[in-house]
Amino acid sequence: LVNDNNAFPLPGLSLSRDSSATGTLYFKYTVTNPASNRDTENYFAGMQLYEGGNERIGVGNGWSPYAYSCFGSTNLDLNSATPEPGNTYQEVRSTDVTTIVMRVDFNSGANDAVTVWLNPNLTVTEAEQDPTLTTTFSVNATFDNINLRESDNGNNALGWTFSDIAIAENATDAGFFAAPLTTCIWDGGGGDSNLSTAANWVGDTAPAAGFDLIFPNSPNTSPVNDLAAGTTFTGLHFDGGATSYILTGNSIGISNFVRNTSLNPQIIDLPIELNGPLNFDALNSSLFIDGPVSGPHGITKTGGNRLELTADNSYTGDTAITMGTLSIGDGNVTGSIDPSGTISFGLGTATRLEIYRFDDTTLANPITTGGRANIAATGGQAVTLSGPITGTGEFWTHGPGTIKIAPNAGSSSSATSIVVATGTLEVEDFTTSTLGTGAIFIGQAGSGTLRYTGPTASTDRIGPFALQGTETGTYIEVTTPTTELTFTQPLGDNDPFNKGFTKKGPGSLILTAAQTYAGDTIVEEGVLSLTQPGFADGSSVTVGDGAKLNLDFVGSDTVAEVVLGPDVLTAPGTYDAVSHPAYISGTGSLVIPSTDPFPTWIGTFTFDPGADLTRTGDPDGDGLTNYEEFAFGLAPNDGSSVNLITSQIDKTTGQLTYQRLAASGLTYSIWTSPDLVTWTEDTTASQVATPAGDNESVAVTLTGPLPADKLFVRVKAE
Repeated sequence: LVNDNNAFPLPGLSLSRDSSATGTLYFKYTVTNPASNRDTENYFAGMQLYEGGNERIGVGNGWSPYAYSCFGSTNLDLNSATPEPGNTYQEVRSTDVTTIVMRVDFNSGANDAVTVWLNPNLTVTEAEQDPTLTTTFSVNATFDNINLRESDNGNNALGWTFSDIAIAENATDAGFFAAPLTTCIWDGGGGDSNLSTAANWVGDTAPAAGFDLIFPNSPNTSPVNDLAAGTTFTGLHFDGGATSYILTGNSIGISNFVRNTSLNPQIIDLPIELNGPLNFDALNSSLFIDGPVSGPHGITKTGGNRLELTADNSYTGDTAITMGTLSIGDGNVTGSIDPSGTISFGLGTATRLEIYRFDDTTLANPITTGGRANIAATGGQAVTLSGPITGTGEFWTHGPGTIKIAPNAGSSSSATSIVVATGTLEVEDFTTSTLGTGAIFIGQAGSGTLRYTGPTASTDRIGPFALQGTETGTYIEVTTPTTELTFTQPLGDNDPFNKGFTKKGPGSLILTAAQTYAGDTIVEEGVLSLTQPGFADGSSVTVGDGAKLNLDFVGSDTVAEVVLGPDVLTAPGTYDAVSHPAYISGTGSLVIPSTDPFPTWIGTFTFDPGADLTRTGDPDGDGLTNYEEFAFGLAPNDGSSVNLITSQIDKTTGQLTYQRLAASGLTYSIWTSPDLVTWTEDTTASQVATPAGDNESVAVTLTGPLPADKLFVRVKAE
């Protein structure tokens, strides 16, 4: 009994798995809940893995839900064969006697695959468990401690009673699932490679319908199915020590699983007929399914590695990707999934669907995003998504090809963000009915292009820090010459990478907000229009031949460099529609500021008309040029402002004080002379500057000893 102790470690247990672990562990416990009540008690209880004092995955009843659930590293309700009406979960009641079994397949250096069964039937095999009570997901499940946990927020109720606690490495160990009645293990010891040859199997017994087939390490890695076409097996398993196999021959019927726990890729090059939902588990290495998959059921991709479906498949059912990558095709023009079933993505961020064909492809399937839906046009082609895209997870597109989202493909409940990671995302409609409510980000994982092919439109769908990643190739393309696409939200970059973008296509892109990105801007084609200044002061703006930059505002925008066609312009000046009408339009201008502080300084004073404001001028007639007054922070319009020495030399200490302009950019040195003819720089004289408004007050100490009779001192600015 665990009662308000919060964490009770299992005694006498020395068991752990770190991030390099592989293999499988099963955990089981039975619990009665005398004080749990879905109407009155906000219970928290269960078995939880810990590592270094940090919470990992737990199963039981999480902090917030009143249902059987997972908590810790991930939070989700468990599926149940006896759910609440209209739902898939089961609430916790005081009358419950519940058994929970959790399987963890450990992936070295990656998230681990977790399967949880709520009240499984332990008299049948693992493969025969009811899928409605099965929950699968991926999470970090490394641990060095296992706790039983319970809390009812201090109500001192009776708590949960845990019993029948067991941990095992195999599904068929005592207390867990029943062993398959028929298992055949390949040894390849016969004189051929046929499945029907008894000598090719351990125990010299050939398999028949209903068997599980296990392929371990063997010198014979080319089994041929010469059994009757369509012979049904319950599972195929390439176990941990298996070398790479190629399985060919007649078609097989299968349900439950095809699993690769070896470290080598495996190829199945024969037709597969689905007799039930099939789990392709590419746990530690890839699975290549080169034969067609048919039958009235769906498939689930699990395991952190790659599954390739290279044939034109005709199965009818949903396609779920809970972990790793599912690739449609292998670089040719074949490879498919059921065109009408839902494509769903798991809760992790690495689930990925690749369309690896070199011809253009359309997927009309509904798509649910899960944690993150990664969809890639791997072959450089165009992939059109014309089905609804729903879910609360992120939606990422990858190249090098183009992902097109057809009009009205999405829904208002779709992804929280749409990320063009690499390649091109093409849209012709920014409305919620097509793209949902998510904001758009470009170039997260490399060079990315957002291409717009629709009519004139305005959108606020650009996300904060929309210009993502470290690569320089970020593009926004408007393909139709007469189209004007307006972004009402600013384009920002993910500091500190100073990302910019390139405007492509013959259409117009209008930016109405003040832009916040710090990188360079290139107008390669068409028109880029700004309705207010926004280029970064230190950035470069390039306008190609035939393109146009429309500065549709009053005033100027400061930049560091302007490139107009072949001309690279870095000289201080103003660049606008008057000076460069072939490249710039509008009432605004680009300004490259001068690096000389003198013009700015003298512009802060008021003079009579016609005054000489050059460096050599002396408009106040005090005998000092404007530049001399600039150097020492004097007033060029005041004839009484002539004395830069603010305290005379102390003949004993050799100290004096002078003033100078703080931002002059000049170098000041101290010189001495005994006769006003011969001057010597006092290179070791100290100068200590103290801010005094726009000026500095500089305390000078001459190098001693000083002459007893006379000494002249001057300050030189250059």
